[in-house]
This record gives sequence, structure tokens and C-alpha cells, in this order.
Amino acid sequence: CDSGYFNMEYAPLYVGMRFMDFGVLLAMMFTVSWLFAARSQTQERSIAPVFGYGGLLLLFLYTSLELNSLLHWTLPKFQTGGISILWALFAIAFITGGIWKNVAPLRYLGLLLFCIVVGKVFLVDLEHMEMIYRVIAFIAVSIFLLLGSFAYIRSSRKFIRNQPSMEERK
Repeated sequence: CDSGYFNMEYAPLYVGMRFMDFGVLLAMMFTVSWLFAARSQTQERSIAPVFGYGGLLLLFLYTSLELNSLLHWTLPKFQTGGISILWALFAIAFITGGIWKNVAPLRYLGLLLFCIVVGKVFLVDLEHMEMIYRVIAFIAVSIFLLLGSFAYIRSSRKFIRNQPSMEERK
């Protein structure tokens, strides 16, 4: 791996081989996470998120490297923007999954990744663009941020945990 892409011809055979390598590891990570989460003992259940988040990290790394290689060999002008789009999709998926399953660390991870994407777009992706395209990109990102914040605020009541009453505490 050189500069974030696989330094060989981008061919379906190589993609398939890499997918098999990463696919087996991904399947193992998510299966072990699921098995530990299904256990009744609390000590074993606490290990499940380690494998679950490890699998998500591995999936993130694999898809980032694979897309970066694909764009490097086929559409080099779209390489940095394509990675930003992929990362934004991951951020949206993490936030959505965190809201849906009420998993705070996953929501926070999505928000952090989205902040990284916004910083990357502003500091790296738009570096060599003309001013009009920068303005359009800033407006587009602002609209997405506003829509995301409205959606997050709208679903925020799901984050509030019901506090037990005084009778339930006794």
C-alpha cells in the first residue's frame, strides 16, 4: 500500500482477493460480536462492542482503501472528493444507526467523522478549486449540516432516558 492506494493494476481478480481477505475478517468480527452480545453473563457481553466497533473500523478502512485505489487508477481527479463522500456516508450511517438503536458511542463516532469530513472538504478537497466552486461547496455543505442538525434535534427525545420514579428505585 503506497499513499493510501494499492500500488498495482486495479483488476477484478485483485479486488476479489482483497474482498475475500477482508470479508473473512469482517464476518469473524461481527459474528464474534453477535455471539458475545447474546451471552447472558455481563463480563462476556462487555467484550461484544470491542469486536463490533473493530469490525466497523475494519470495514471503514477496507472500503476507504478500495475506493481510493479504484479512483486513483480510473478517475484520479475525483479521488479526494470520492473519499470524502464515502466518509460522509459512513458518518450518516453511524449517526442513523446510533439513533435507531439508541447507541450513544455510535452517534458520537458519526458526529466526529462528519466533523472530520467537513474539515477535509474545506482544507484539502477545495484547495485548488476556483472561488465560485468553493462558494457552491460551502453552501451545499451548510445545507447538509442544517438538515442533519434538524434531524438530530428532532430525534433527540429518543436519547432521553426515562428516569425511574421514587417507587421504582426502592
